[in-house]
Amino acid sequence: MFFAKHRVSELRRWPAERLESMGAIPFPVGYCGQSDRYETKVWGDVFLQVAYAIASCDVISVIGSSSSSSELEGVQTLLHHHTRRPVEVIECFGDTKPGCIWSSTDENQTEPDFDARRVAIALGTVPPLHELGVFSNCTALFIHEHLAPAMFALSGKAFAVPMSRGGWKLSHIAFHRLLEIETELSCGDDYRRMFDETDSFSRPLCFIVAELLNAVHRHRSMPDFADATAYVVD
Repeated sequence: MFFAKHRVSELRRWPAERLESMGAIPFPVGYCGQSDRYETKVWGDVFLQVAYAIASCDVISVIGSSSSSSELEGVQTLLHHHTRRPVEVIECFGDTKPGCIWSSTDENQTEPDFDARRVAIALGTVPPLHELGVFSNCTALFIHEHLAPAMFALSGKAFAVPMSRGGWKLSHIAFHRLLEIETELSCGDDYRRMFDETDSFSRPLCFIVAELLNAVHRHRSMPDFADATAYVVD
């Protein structure tokens, strides 16, 4: 009801404090340009849509706070290994200014390619993507605990999924180990059913990353994306 009532162009003007006061992101959502609203999605549909964007992108950008550099480095390494795409990391100094540290798995790339087709994965609170200067041709995935201004400063396709509060502050080694466990467990229906039977729609970061990587592999095994979209995991 909240997203049906408020257009993105309206929410773009709301201050961060007011957005955060609305509470946690209730369920996965995707931005619809025609209605200018976020609409309800199921988890599997979001992951397959992002996997499709990854299959046709030039580079993946992982964005987050510089205070979470271990998590950003872990996601960068995993995405590069599993997607076979260059993966940038942009560590921001704050959530309202574009100051950042940039790095890439592409050793030949000394600065961002402004014309590249991107998939941007934003972990936690980040500045609006357009302030970073390289996101004019982009599919964005926001992984966050609650509503944040960056979700509404949009110029293209975007999705948001609810992350468990405090569910991603992990050391580099712990993140990799937990992701291995999550990836193995997530192959079974009982694992997803365990989350569906709880009162919360949020998921830990390891679950989200594991499901995204599973969707990337699933997409590769399908002849075309038209078939892939018919396969949605609740």
